[in-house]
Amino acid sequence: MIDISEAVECFRNTIQYGWPMVNDLGSRESIRAFSFDNDYENDWLQANWEMLVENSIAPELKIALEIYGRGADLNGASSRVWNPSVLPTHQTHCVLEKGLSARDFLTGDEVKGDLILDAFCTVKDEYFTYEAPFDHVELQGDEPRIISCHGLKYFAVPHADQDRKA
Repeated sequence: MIDISEAVECFRNTIQYGWPMVNDLGSRESIRAFSFDNDYENDWLQANWEMLVENSIAPELKIALEIYGRGADLNGASSRVWNPSVLPTHQTHCVLEKGLSARDFLTGDEVKGDLILDAFCTVKDEYFTYEAPFDHVELQGDEPRIISCHGLKYFAVPHADQDRKA
């Protein structure tokens, strides 16, 4: 397990402050024409995830994290921007600081077990949305679970499936 909290917070700050500009660019006709799926924002998010988080991990470890959110849609079947043939070797786990607990914003239930980051989001109008200030985490799972970023640390944890290769 590798602590990647500093890199993840750098990513979160980057998307928080860059989002208004990226969102504005994504609404322009010239960008929509360039983006094959009109999903410019997700391409931008995945590119920054790979640059700011994955690249901060020691390169000799050859770690590839799970895609961020929906991933990019630039390279056919791959959701990665760079090195589209690379399979993920690690997941990004969220760990609460000692003594803290988390409640799912949608249900009010305490969240336990593996907390695996899917994407950052914002709670707005009694639901969640993908826009600044990105102060909540959407966790991986069959149903959305949304928790506050407050008191979270982030770790790259190897997949249980040891047959995956970078």
